[in-house]
Amino acid sequence: MDQKNVEKIYGRKIVRDGQGVRHTKKNYARRFFMIMGCSFLLGAMFGSIVTGIIVHKNDMKKLMLRQETLSGAEVQMIQSNPYGSGNNVITDEGITWETDNNFIPLDVNMDRDLQEYVFELSAAYNIDWTLVMAIISHESEFVSTAISATNDYGLMQINVCNHEMLQDRLGITDFLDEEQNIRAGLYVLSYLFKKYDGNTHEVLMAYNMGENGAERLWNSGVHSTSYSRTITTIQEEFQQQIEERTGEENE
Repeated sequence: MDQKNVEKIYGRKIVRDGQGVRHTKKNYARRFFMIMGCSFLLGAMFGSIVTGIIVHKNDMKKLMLRQETLSGAEVQMIQSNPYGSGNNVITDEGITWETDNNFIPLDVNMDRDLQEYVFELSAAYNIDWTLVMAIISHESEFVSTAISATNDYGLMQINVCNHEMLQDRLGITDFLDEEQNIRAGLYVLSYLFKKYDGNTHEVLMAYNMGENGAERLWNSGVHSTSYSRTITTIQEEFQQQIEERTGEENE
């Protein structure tokens, strides 16, 4: 077979004493790995872009859902309450707010997403989120379905005597729902912080025994109880935990 016919049959695969075959195989192997490498890089880049878009959309969707759950009463309370030790509130028509973006979850029996919800909503109300977590820890031990013998419901143990008011003002439909229960508890705390000029122990006393019961103690000169001291002690433990974790992250 002459050279012309060889070229016609094999195209660029010209066989000359077997050398062409080995050379061609090496070229194809090199091209194969180059194509695979490029495909992998392009796929990784595309995947990162798509993942970023999906995560961003999910985050925005999550934020918008939280915005939509806030009632007019909550918006008004958020805008008007200066007390608590959280971040200053920055609102857009009283609906959105900013946090310092330094969320560090606690080592407690509550998933990270729900803890972050407490963190964000506490920042909106300008109340230290570790105080809210301390209340939840002491009241329900993070059991969302807890109902006490005195008809206190959920994570923050919202007493049944307040249910109708909170349903009307906040649109609460289920006091055992985790996020709705936290919204109810924070609304009550915010009201108490505003009324009692940011005095944490008096706020906790009123939250625990009602305003009438707390006022009787205040009139007798008692301005803290074992309940309020227990909550603030747990809060200090949570704050210490966060400081330790912050230190570990900075090492």
